[in-house]
Amino acid sequence: MSNAKRAQLKNFNPTTWAVYTAIAFLVGIMLFGFLCATILILKYPELKNLAQKYDTVRMSAFLQDKLQLNGTLYGLLILSGAFGGFLLIRYLIDKKQIVK
Repeated sequence: MSNAKRAQLKNFNPTTWAVYTAIAFLVGIMLFGFLCATILILKYPELKNLAQKYDTVRMSAFLQDKLQLNGTLYGLLILSGAFGGFLLIRYLIDKKQIVK
């Protein structure tokens, strides 16, 4: 069940909670995206040098080469952050008291 429907069952404004869910989803993507970027920079220090030089062409080629094998893993990690944002809002809706 979506968070908006869950909120509507508790007499909350479903639009507000749908917006909260979208924001939490995007924040989860950003946080876990930064986490993946940090992991990549720690794993491949030469990536930091390319980023500091703003060499986007070489950085893009470097990432394509390095992420061929485990790019899916990083993608799943980012999506798990987005799902965590969704679950956080679901938890907050369930925790709130019913408004009469």
